[in-house]
Amino acid sequence: MVKLSRPLELHGGPIMEIKLREPTFSDYLEHGDLYVGSQTADGSLSFKVDRLALMNWAVALSDISALDLGELGMKDVTTLTKVISELVGGEGN
Repeated sequence: MVKLSRPLELHGGPIMEIKLREPTFSDYLEHGDLYVGSQTADGSLSFKVDRLALMNWAVALSDISALDLGELGMKDVTTLTKVISELVGGEGN
């Protein structure tokens, strides 16, 4: 569950938290890794959030549309990213 810093307006009215279901292996096969890695100039690996994968995961786990999730403030996006990362796993942990 992600508690929001401000209400998110949905068709059924405003919400102050986003409930996320547990991800499945089928979800992983459909949405892929949340983080993408690249090699830096010094040869080490750097990981960053795949924004499209993040949105796909958020929609799949919350059943809230991408259009509605697009209205989240960045503070709430950061929190949502952290929670999804913990649920899905990956290099960003």
